[in-house]
Amino acid sequence: MRLKIVFLIFILFSFKKAVPHYLKEIKSEQEFKMLCSEPLTNKYSDVTSVKVIYDLETKELYFANSRYYKFHYEFCEAIIEPDLYLGRFNVDNYACDSPDRRYLLCNINYFKYLEEYSVELSPSDYMPQNQIELMMDVMKKAVFFGDKLSLMLSTERLQSLAPKFPKSFKLLTPEEIYKNMKVQSVSEGKAIGNLRFVEDLKSEVNTLKRTDIIVIKETPLILPHVAGIIVAEFQTPLSHLTILGRNRKVPVLALKNAFENEELKALEGKNVLLNVFPTFYKLAVTTESSNNENKNNPKIKLTCDLEVKNLVSVSDYKRDLSDYIGNKASNFSLLNALSKNGKFKVPEASFAIPFSRYNLHVHQSGAQKLIDALLLNEGQFDNQDSLKAQLKAIRKAIKSTKIDPSLLSLVEDRIKSNGGFTRMRFRSSTNAEDAKGFSGAGLYESKTGIIGDEKKSVSEGILKVWASLWSYEAFMEREYFNIDQSYVQMGVLVHRAFPKEEVNGVIITKNLYRPGYLGFIVNAQLGNESVVQPTKGVTSDQFICYPETTVNIQPDESVIDVITRSSLNKGKLTMTAEEIQHLADEVYEIKMSLYKRFGRRFVFEDYALDIEFKLEKGTRELYIKQVRLYND
Repeated sequence: MRLKIVFLIFILFSFKKAVPHYLKEIKSEQEFKMLCSEPLTNKYSDVTSVKVIYDLETKELYFANSRYYKFHYEFCEAIIEPDLYLGRFNVDNYACDSPDRRYLLCNINYFKYLEEYSVELSPSDYMPQNQIELMMDVMKKAVFFGDKLSLMLSTERLQSLAPKFPKSFKLLTPEEIYKNMKVQSVSEGKAIGNLRFVEDLKSEVNTLKRTDIIVIKETPLILPHVAGIIVAEFQTPLSHLTILGRNRKVPVLALKNAFENEELKALEGKNVLLNVFPTFYKLAVTTESSNNENKNNPKIKLTCDLEVKNLVSVSDYKRDLSDYIGNKASNFSLLNALSKNGKFKVPEASFAIPFSRYNLHVHQSGAQKLIDALLLNEGQFDNQDSLKAQLKAIRKAIKSTKIDPSLLSLVEDRIKSNGGFTRMRFRSSTNAEDAKGFSGAGLYESKTGIIGDEKKSVSEGILKVWASLWSYEAFMEREYFNIDQSYVQMGVLVHRAFPKEEVNGVIITKNLYRPGYLGFIVNAQLGNESVVQPTKGVTSDQFICYPETTVNIQPDESVIDVITRSSLNKGKLTMTAEEIQHLADEVYEIKMSLYKRFGRRFVFEDYALDIEFKLEKGTRELYIKQVRLYND
């Protein structure tokens, strides 16, 4: 036995020695495969990558074996220039005006679904145009796919240079890559279950089991209680489906033309293992059993304080605010405090309606009796029709009962005294959302109420927000996370509304495509078009940006790694480079502040906040309207 092990080790060692650390030319597909590995970033699927180094001093070209060398620096130190200092290497070889640049550095990516080889520069590399052209010319002569080699316009700087490149240059945009992708990892994970094609989710949702892995055509408004999901529509990393999937640790895969996929259809009705990885997936028949049955864990009892009766100012942040006005309003109060020393605004005329006012209303309306009756018989929750009918009756009782006149008077007087704003936004602020382990993204409603408007009255706005606590989607998501429904309470965050805005967006303070690395992920879109639930066929901006304090290679230049651009903005990003840099810098300060208060147990790069922002119509001033922990 020992001899076999020694022999195996010898064979593996001999094989590793036989594989070269680099080549000077790539003459075949086999040689490319020998050198390539997965790229450092997983922003696109089905991609392999080879690192390329051109030594300006010796005029030597190297195609590095990416399995041996994770970074260009490691190769240069090991093969060309021993005792390199990393900090000096970065400054010399990525800044555009560095007189000491010795190396031209890039990757050649192979996009399987496009059958395209494309050169990608680091987003922080400001390689001058003439050196880009030199690099491309040298590589084209050294690879078997030279006439097909394209340059990927992955940054705004490269996009601006596009008209200046020779006409012989083949260029590839991020939009072309994204449009032609076949597979997208939405939420990583592993699940075992019965593969089931669902033609109409709305009509079939009552028949779904927790042990099903479902294939659906369109993005669902809620995440069904199933083991896994394969959806035929691509998602943004900040869509409600993505956030809820990652929150639940449920594998979600986007697969174009899933219903026409013959390999997938051949597995219908079979017990399968679905494994979703960052850039690929595996799906196969298995004899293993699903472990996704109902679990009888203790119920989670949420905290709430019903003693506070008055409207609550959010101008003074306190740690215990969430106990009586909810997590969203409490986080907004903290944002408001941070804005005093920041260069951003929060929506003006803000205050909160405490839990106690909701609680009094549900008792006076008779809704509490309906809630109690519902919660007494948990066994009926599997009867979806009955459950939906009871929840509808609870919402109706809440909405059909008039608000306490004294509360309505307090709210309207407060609005009138807050700077002349009459159009207000009433937003859910529960103890069952925006929390560690439970984001509650998209579960509750926000409504606009206008002083003196009969159709969009202040009263109606408050009542609809209160009632949304008992929507079917919210109820079932809380059930999934084993939250004791008798402890949930609804507060209301109130602030001035934005009838028009130039840009709206969401930013995650973590590089979702390269764990442990710098960078913030942004989705942005024109006007009021949603980035979390976009209109079918509409694509938003998606890019990675970097706070200025973390990128010092090229002073006074923004580093923006573009993944897609808005389909509504004629091929341009919806924000300027200056606006993006300002957003990244302000959000970095927010992240730093919250990290010092709450996040010390995390590595700083992995401490992720989910932040909603907008640029106001006309002024384009930055407003930050929400912050919560990003659960993944």
